[in-house]
Amino acid sequence: MPNSRFFSKKSISGSLLVSLSLFIILLFNAGIAQADWDFGAKYAGEFMTLGADAASAALGESGIAYASGAASAYWNPAGIIDTHGGAFSAMHANRFAGIVKYDFLAAAQRFSPKEVFALTLFRLGIDDIPLTALEDPSSPLSEDNIVIAEKWTTDSEIAFIATYATQWKKHIAWGVNGKLLSKKVGNNQAFGIGFDAGARWYAAPSFTAGVKIADLTTTYLGWDTGHNELILPSASLGIMKRFHLRKLEADLTIVSDVVFRGENRRQADQFAWGVFSGETHLGLEYTIKNTLSLRGGLDTDRFTAGAGLKIGPVQADYAFQAHQGLGESHRISLSCRWQGNPLIRD
Repeated sequence: MPNSRFFSKKSISGSLLVSLSLFIILLFNAGIAQADWDFGAKYAGEFMTLGADAASAALGESGIAYASGAASAYWNPAGIIDTHGGAFSAMHANRFAGIVKYDFLAAAQRFSPKEVFALTLFRLGIDDIPLTALEDPSSPLSEDNIVIAEKWTTDSEIAFIATYATQWKKHIAWGVNGKLLSKKVGNNQAFGIGFDAGARWYAAPSFTAGVKIADLTTTYLGWDTGHNELILPSASLGIMKRFHLRKLEADLTIVSDVVFRGENRRQADQFAWGVFSGETHLGLEYTIKNTLSLRGGLDTDRFTAGAGLKIGPVQADYAFQAHQGLGESHRISLSCRWQGNPLIRD
């Protein structure tokens, strides 16, 4: 276990409370004079629901109880408690036949016997979007007056997340995320702030359950146009059950997540009733000698598959995701772990 004499639980917790207080002050002061509010803006936070590491993506986007290491900060902030020293994760995805680029970086580090911190940065972007116009705007469209790309722009969405997790009881951990958001569409920009909270119950070495409340206090997005959006909370529940197949020297893992939203997305979600809607995620993983993993799953009704290779502290994963009408998506992620804390001298 790392030497933590330079850190105390009181100082860490106190710093966390100060940071959260500053975030809340910013939340209620940013854009307070603006009158244009969209409470419960549908799909405003969609870019924060696209998953992280390729391993969880191959399992039907199931990570609430399954994900571990640095990437688990995205899925469930309590999950980084599984980091015994430090961890790093990087992922690149080409979504929808390469139209959308999605990049993800995360690092986690244990600072005390019961506390872990993580930092996450991810970006979703569509680059080189042409803005078209007639070659001669004063004349009608014709063979001699064609449509041209007048200039190019970008649609990008960025999130920076700071995560804190602690072991609350012997089999229960909880964690929180503080999120800073940035969105850019053409010449317009938005900045936002929000919080997530999560918990995990390690009922047995082979069974884990988790819960995450995303956008716990509603997430604020303020546009430079004066328009303000509030993203409503959503709840995710997940379970993971692992079976050890001793004779085969392998493990079989079943994972499942269910997401509930208060936006009533109707046909855009898998099920809906009243103001609520939601979706299910299911995955199956077969791991041989803790080295080679084969995965498959369902992201709502979309097929996912992938594989992973673990050699010592390094793991590489690949995921394929099918999407009817929008083309396939591919993800590649690389992660590693280390022992101890390089920031603390022995």
